[in-house]
Amino acid sequence: MNYKRILNWTVSIIGFIASVTTIYLYFFSSSNLSKLEFNYNGYERLTNLTDIKEPELAGIYYFNNIKIRHLWKVTVTIINTSDKTIVGEGNQKNIINDNLTFYLPKSYKLLKVEKIYSDLPLTHFFKSRNFVLEFSQWRKNERIVLSFYVETPTPEIDRRLFLETEKRQLLDGDIVYNNSENKPKPYYFSEFLPSIFRKFFYIIAIAFLLVIIILISFYIISAPISYQKRRLWKKENIHKFKEFLNIKFKSNDSLKEKFQKNPNELPKPFWKEFDGEKYPKLTVELSTDTATELVIMMLIFFAINFSLIVITSDLSQSFYRNW
Repeated sequence: MNYKRILNWTVSIIGFIASVTTIYLYFFSSSNLSKLEFNYNGYERLTNLTDIKEPELAGIYYFNNIKIRHLWKVTVTIINTSDKTIVGEGNQKNIINDNLTFYLPKSYKLLKVEKIYSDLPLTHFFKSRNFVLEFSQWRKNERIVLSFYVETPTPEIDRRLFLETEKRQLLDGDIVYNNSENKPKPYYFSEFLPSIFRKFFYIIAIAFLLVIIILISFYIISAPISYQKRRLWKKENIHKFKEFLNIKFKSNDSLKEKFQKNPNELPKPFWKEFDGEKYPKLTVELSTDTATELVIMMLIFFAINFSLIVITSDLSQSFYRNW
């Protein structure tokens, strides 16, 4: 098997894919879009009388001296997941209005907003049905964590709590809502890279894995065929070949042992003098003569190939979901 040729082909294919990918990402990349992720982290019901079975027993709740029936504490994280800084004021502002506004359903009341954590300076205020954020700059990966105290008309709460106006609030961007329910979002090393580089490396990795999968698959198919050709040749010619080597290299035992084990390494001029069938050209040159070794080797390569297929599939799905 000509490994040098295969290596050259592999490098050429990867280089071609890299060039096409770079051109595509340069002209068609959407990494300049702004994107805010609004993640609902948890819902906690602070008033709960549903387990009380006594009809004559009743409870009354007050929050900041206001009589209430059903109160929920909702924790959210808002993060800039784009590569672009979101500017809230000045000539380079890329939000439509002077702030970002979010609304509650009509039957809900917002009683309190508590800032738990913030990477950026901002101002927040609220009325009974809306919540407003004002800021100067919101950079990549900066986040804020907020808790909302919301009164609802029923014991249940809409998991998609906040609503936007019908108009978009980000210029060339979107606000995405996720319901994580206390499941922390996994962070990966690649998230610290610019989006265009993440895409580039994803595609290069997928392309490289596909090439390796093709090569290993070719080896798995070709190896048994080459093994059978080698076995048949040795069955018919090995005794003649040993005698031939004893005559030609009678004073050099190391060469005799070498060519007996690997007949393909015998120089071409000697084959013209050999009174037997020439050693066949094999797609894959094997050094084993036992079926057991071949089976073990095939199982190992099959396991490696299957693992690479699973990894490539996961990478492809991740790439598709994110872009």
